[in-house]
Amino acid sequence: MVTSQATGAIDVVSECGAAAQDLDPAASSQRRRVMVEGEVTEVTFSPATEAPRYQAVLHVQNQPPQELGRADSYIKLLWHGQRSVPGVMAGTKLRCVAVVSFTDSVPTMYNPRYEIITPKRINR
Repeated sequence: MVTSQATGAIDVVSECGAAAQDLDPAASSQRRRVMVEGEVTEVTFSPATEAPRYQAVLHVQNQPPQELGRADSYIKLLWHGQRSVPGVMAGTKLRCVAVVSFTDSVPTMYNPRYEIITPKRINR
């Protein structure tokens, strides 16, 4: 994984973006480190009587736009040992990097590295 030395930010130029087949269990036979961007649609966390776990569902719009025939994808983000993850809540836009695996045919990233994406502001 490549990060900026000064800020620790994810290097979007050298990280491999996710193609549609990376999030499809029928098309992808290998686990692979990918970068995805999307919006968190739901979060769940484990009750106090269970081991700590925080889960988010990320809605990933297919990139590049020429893949118009494909539906958008969803990927599960799972943090073990966490009851909360700072800044990750429904409606938050994230950029995540981790290995994608398929648990029960659902694309899943375990303990992903993430950045919160803020909208660009245009000053006039």
